[in-house]
Amino acid sequence: MFDLNQALTEWRQQMSASGLTDPVVLDELESHLRDDVEEQMRGGTPADQALIAAIERLGRPAALRREFHEAVAATPRTTGRPSRNQWGRIAAPTAGFFIAGAGLCYLALVPLLIQANAQYASWLGVRIPVMPADYLGLLCKLMFGAGAGLAFPMLLLKLSQAGVIDYHRLVRSRRYVILFNLILGAVATTPEVVTQLLLFIPLQLVFEAGICLVWFSQRKTLARA
Repeated sequence: MFDLNQALTEWRQQMSASGLTDPVVLDELESHLRDDVEEQMRGGTPADQALIAAIERLGRPAALRREFHEAVAATPRTTGRPSRNQWGRIAAPTAGFFIAGAGLCYLALVPLLIQANAQYASWLGVRIPVMPADYLGLLCKLMFGAGAGLAFPMLLLKLSQAGVIDYHRLVRSRRYVILFNLILGAVATTPEVVTQLLLFIPLQLVFEAGICLVWFSQRKTLARA
């Protein structure tokens, strides 16, 4: 069975053997290949044939080496460790989105949670007493989860712009984020499934939004180069 990741690893080795060894350049080229292959596969082309066609369109190693070395030379390089100024540019908008998410949770999600909890108790035919301490604890967890969820895409975008993460690393981590969001939805809400989904679905959607933001940001950076 054809393994796209293995094939791309072998392609990178061939490119390195031809003299194109810069990991930044190889990452950009691999990103183009993956996008091209995914687009062809959506049209019904088998993965192995799509990769061959994408490599042919990408060009010869010598020309690619020259073009991308020029582009990388003209683009500010990052070390993977943001400077203090970069951390400030990362933290400020992330904190703003966190506060906005917590406020939105308090104004919109909490009333829905109370209504869903009351309906759930009505279906069961029981009365569930709500203690002030329990309500406050649940409110804090929900506001923290909603704030973190809304701030997460901005954090991913800023980390990408600082050179810490990239689009493909985020895509590969999707399964773990889904599991984390499911666990968070179960732990941070009341027992009924409706409330858990009310937290899980927005959290997963904002992660997908973060992936999209990083993808567009990397494309824009490459176009400027």
